[in-house]
Amino acid sequence: MSSRPIEAPEFALLQRLLSATVSGKEQLIEQVRGARVESIDNNGSLRFIFESAPKAKVTKRIPVEAQCLDSDGMWIHALLHVLNGQISELEIYKDDSSPVLREIDVREWEILPMD
Repeated sequence: MSSRPIEAPEFALLQRLLSATVSGKEQLIEQVRGARVESIDNNGSLRFIFESAPKAKVTKRIPVEAQCLDSDGMWIHALLHVLNGQISELEIYKDDSSPVLREIDVREWEILPMD
């Protein structure tokens, strides 16, 4: 699988997630700006790849989560995973494990800081 730059809708979701108050926020934002990604699944989950990036001092593996409703009434979740001070993954899934049915407007995501 080859890496690629972050696309505009993905970047918008990451910006929305990092609008929350989380430990290491400035470093996480800088990481997003310099990252390349690989798609993990059809729901939009991403694996992050860095040539170099500042380490973020986060207190939890998942410092922030967001949720919104899909058109079938099921909750969609977006979790930002951080390992060893670097973003490792953006995980997107639904409560019932079915595929995400629609494009989500970034303003629809309810942010749930876990920090």
